[in-house]
Amino acid sequence: MFDKKFLVRALGLLGVVLANCFPVSCFAQVVFPDRPLRIVVPFAPGGSTDQMARLLAQLLIKQEGIQAIVENRPGANTILAAGQIARGASDGYNLFIAAGSTVVLSPLLYKKLPFDPAKDFNMLSVLGEFPLIAVVRSDNPAKTLPEFFAYAKAKPGGLNFGSPGTGSTLHMGGEMLKQEGGFNATHAAYKISAQALMDVLGGQLDFMMADYSMAVGELANGRLRALAVTSDQRLAALPDIPTVAEFSPGFRAIVWYGLVVQKDTPEPIATKIKAMTDKALATREYQDGMVKIGFVPSPPMSHVEVQQYLAAENERWGKLIRARNIKIEE
Repeated sequence: MFDKKFLVRALGLLGVVLANCFPVSCFAQVVFPDRPLRIVVPFAPGGSTDQMARLLAQLLIKQEGIQAIVENRPGANTILAAGQIARGASDGYNLFIAAGSTVVLSPLLYKKLPFDPAKDFNMLSVLGEFPLIAVVRSDNPAKTLPEFFAYAKAKPGGLNFGSPGTGSTLHMGGEMLKQEGGFNATHAAYKISAQALMDVLGGQLDFMMADYSMAVGELANGRLRALAVTSDQRLAALPDIPTVAEFSPGFRAIVWYGLVVQKDTPEPIATKIKAMTDKALATREYQDGMVKIGFVPSPPMSHVEVQQYLAAENERWGKLIRARNIKIEE
């Protein structure tokens, strides 16, 4: 005859074992992702960043058999979308295409932001870069960057330059060029880069830092002149255009984008997202597609390499912003 107390204790222990066993070991764990991923782009549809995100989404669908939806949330120099991501669910289903200006420049420039990159974001991968091109109208007397620096220093009252927003990388690239050249120039903020470019062509602006995809047509038809590119090496598409670093060693002003999830996203999920993304980045399809839309594709980086990349960007731009005492009072 069974001891009833023993039987009760045994059944209770079995219940504990089963309760812990079945969700973890005895049944397959829930597979991530089990619904579509949402890739949030902080810019309007159609631009180079949007095209990059859609290329990544297509490769995730093709290679991983998962659904990935691109959602555009433009506004407030990417700050609006970044704040929404920071406050969103940290389940790995909302991925963010973060610009370098979002995670590096804005925290250095703004007193208040609806997000803190260090506390709210986990950058998994650097997706790609594109250098800027210092451009002037083709009738500018300066044919080279040193000639432009001399021209700018000699012009009474300084120059005017434009960008798609105060605090954007194109704006800060212009500030860096001013510092290197030792000249004065007044910045004008536009809603989009194309407006600034039109004013360079119209003579209202003396120069701007343009991206390749925006400037290539006007360079080809002779209405613009490229003085220098801001990458470490010359562009394959513009082999005759020197880098700024050839005249000012160490100069680098790159627009770049990374893939971000919320900081407290469970590590296994973040690791899986990174693995899927890095697999896509390593494909010829991604690399060729990025070149086609004007990017220099980034190779897969380890977590340590991504953090080192971020640290270098913070040091570079922080040094400039402190030296020139640049602030945004908003």
